[in-house]
Amino acid sequence: MSDDLFYHIIDQLDGLTDQPIRLHMDGEPLLHKKFQEYARAINARGHKIALATNGSLLKKEYLDIDMSVLVNLSVSREELRKRSLMNFETYIKTLSGYVESWKKTGGRQNIIFGVYTSGADRAAPERLQEKSRFLQYFLQQCGISHGQDFDYAGKNLFSFRNQGGGSLRLAHFHITSGGVYPSTEKQPLKSSLPDSRGFCDSPWKRLVILADGRLAYCCLDVTGSLAYTQPDEIWRAPIKTLFWDHPAISSVRADFLSARVQHPTCRLCLNRIPSRTFEAGFQVPFDSFVRMSKK
Repeated sequence: MSDDLFYHIIDQLDGLTDQPIRLHMDGEPLLHKKFQEYARAINARGHKIALATNGSLLKKEYLDIDMSVLVNLSVSREELRKRSLMNFETYIKTLSGYVESWKKTGGRQNIIFGVYTSGADRAAPERLQEKSRFLQYFLQQCGISHGQDFDYAGKNLFSFRNQGGGSLRLAHFHITSGGVYPSTEKQPLKSSLPDSRGFCDSPWKRLVILADGRLAYCCLDVTGSLAYTQPDEIWRAPIKTLFWDHPAISSVRADFLSARVQHPTCRLCLNRIPSRTFEAGFQVPFDSFVRMSKK
């Protein structure tokens, strides 16, 4: 994305959203040479960053950025090799060094290390035990003692708070299977509903702006197939107008409110959910978005 387009976008954030801003759609955002500049520019406009990263490029210079950090934690050499060419010991040293600096400075960032399990992992106690042994080791490297077992039945595995009020969590997530992702399960999810039926509230709750300035409504569609504007439109109309009033997104919303799933990408994505219903889960009630879209 060009600098001109980036600043054109963030100058319109007020009145558009009070949610944290994500500087990525997929991939590793810390690879961007202007990550610090862009993050600080968003902070200067009163908005927080929501960073999702594999953590391999975290450094203490980022600690004063107002952001929450989700690290997709690799718990083995094999898992890291799928994401990065970094040496595993160097990777752990990078992450633990960031946490140690966060503890020492009393950083207010909230850091989540996401631990992912497949159905095969959850069905094999020895696999979960192997992950738990790594997590004990990882916390030790971070200078945090924890002598209890980890309970994978829930989402929260471990919590810690530093003197500045920032929190650190180990969180458990299930690997998404099916849909736009390669299947990780032997038995794919099935639904009694046809591909043409279903619902997703992302057209009301998500605003994705691609590198060329096109608007889309899905953060899972890494191909940009769900873009509903042309690159020049973002220069001719306010983003808020394009989000709420563009005829193309209005048509998508009308289809979903009638349980019609028109786009092939949406049909494929909803195949991973037996109910064929996806809700983004933001705190704002869905009916308030429907009311706003009808104004």
